[in-house]
Amino acid sequence: MLKNIMLAGVLAFIGSNSYADVVDNQSAQDIFAQADQFWASHQASQISGPPGTTILKMEVWIDKSDGKGGQWVVTDTIFPNNPMKIDATFVINPDAQGVPGLFFISKTNGITAEVLTPDNGWTPFQLGLLSPYAVADSGLPSSYTIKLLDNQKPCDVFGTSDLMAGYGLLNAEASQAATNIINAGSRMPPEHILRTFITSDMQKNNRYWKAFRTDCSSFRGD
Repeated sequence: MLKNIMLAGVLAFIGSNSYADVVDNQSAQDIFAQADQFWASHQASQISGPPGTTILKMEVWIDKSDGKGGQWVVTDTIFPNNPMKIDATFVINPDAQGVPGLFFISKTNGITAEVLTPDNGWTPFQLGLLSPYAVADSGLPSSYTIKLLDNQKPCDVFGTSDLMAGYGLLNAEASQAATNIINAGSRMPPEHILRTFITSDMQKNNRYWKAFRTDCSSFRGD
């Protein structure tokens, strides 16, 4: 069986319909093993400090007491059942900026997970190849700013869940290691091999963090 890559149900999973048919075979397991061994032996690839931080710009809609209209109010608190506007800026650790890689956003309730993509929005996790939010061929930027909510209730969009951000890197040494596997005649698609190394980097080097949590369990109304 393929190793459990849900990583305690947070972010480090691989998912994409394109390669779901190849993930469970022996070749895929071999590639994951080689990628894990590579990162385990390359401690110099680790970065200093936390992988990233999140800056939230939030507004919440507050109804007037007489029920006639309301207004948007700046807040630093998640109101699970009030309409909100949330812009999230995910700041990348300086050591990782400029290095090619993939950036991911997910939400999980600890049992199931969904990944956010620009084209398809929130997509349920399916075992396969990781679907990134952004591809950084020329290197990760200093930050990504994403509109997560626009006049929507957090519980309607997220449910009770942790929203996670993370990224995997493909530095020169990892790229060469992946290329060696490709040139050796692996039956795995080259893109799958490269993304396997990137996903393994995110797992092995803990390049993910929780942006915020939405708790709908104790809220029954606005």
